[in-house]
Amino acid sequence: MLWNSEQYLTEEGLNLIKVGDVHGGESQEFKNYLGSLILDMGRHYELINDVKCAIADSEIPLNDINDVRLAAYNYLEKKGYVKLNPNRTTSGVRKFLASEFQVWGHLGILNKQNNTYFDVSNGLSFNEERINELTNIERLPVSLQQEV
Repeated sequence: MLWNSEQYLTEEGLNLIKVGDVHGGESQEFKNYLGSLILDMGRHYELINDVKCAIADSEIPLNDINDVRLAAYNYLEKKGYVKLNPNRTTSGVRKFLASEFQVWGHLGILNKQNNTYFDVSNGLSFNEERINELTNIERLPVSLQQEV
């Protein structure tokens, strides 16, 4: 995505660095560009849609964020996206989709209410306007980007 198999920056990686150099790593432009990459090249847009389907198709009541995680896990496992490795040891510290929820929250894709991403009425509350904004960002090659 941002670097190739030989660990050299790809064009998208160079573009992200350029946006950071021009606008700053904490700028909205940088966050927007990174969010666009995550949704598109990182395939998070597809994952978000799968999580939405998991919530809609859930056969268990969704009473808290752990129920949402379980519904998503079961849905993704049925699709063959989750593979279990019985020989792998884990610390058990990081919960399923916790990193994704955190990134989506920082990008403004997933709404957080009262210190939780769980939404009583929907399971999760996605900011569709923000998702559309990020998926429609035009990512220009470094040579075509104007410096500010």
